[in-house]
Amino acid sequence: MLAIALAGSRCAAQCDKEFILTTSLVEYLNPAYEVERTMDDNSSIRIGRDSVTITPQHDPALTGAVTQFTCNWQTPWIDGRSVIKVRFNDRGQDTPITLILEAKNGHLSLLILFDNKPERIIRIWPTVKK
Repeated sequence: MLAIALAGSRCAAQCDKEFILTTSLVEYLNPAYEVERTMDDNSSIRIGRDSVTITPQHDPALTGAVTQFTCNWQTPWIDGRSVIKVRFNDRGQDTPITLILEAKNGHLSLLILFDNKPERIIRIWPTVKK
């Protein structure tokens, strides 16, 4: 029983901490989630409870406000899922985005869904800096 309680507190601790995802490859997907193209890009994404900052290698960083944060991890960074809704202001344009961070058997992925452009989907296979 103590092990279950400790595991739950570790998962909650993961959800309450800021972390940084880094990647060197970005995949652009079609609406069927098939890879249309890939791009080398050393990017980082800082995710906190209140804000998300995306820093691409070749473009200016964008910071957005978190409007919703759902976190459900059975084992931190191994099995679970977080769904984060973020509002960015990109060059004066409101851009709502949904981030889906998911791990299955230790394979971590991040989907970036543009709520105003459902045909635009980005996936990365990040590493985590805690």
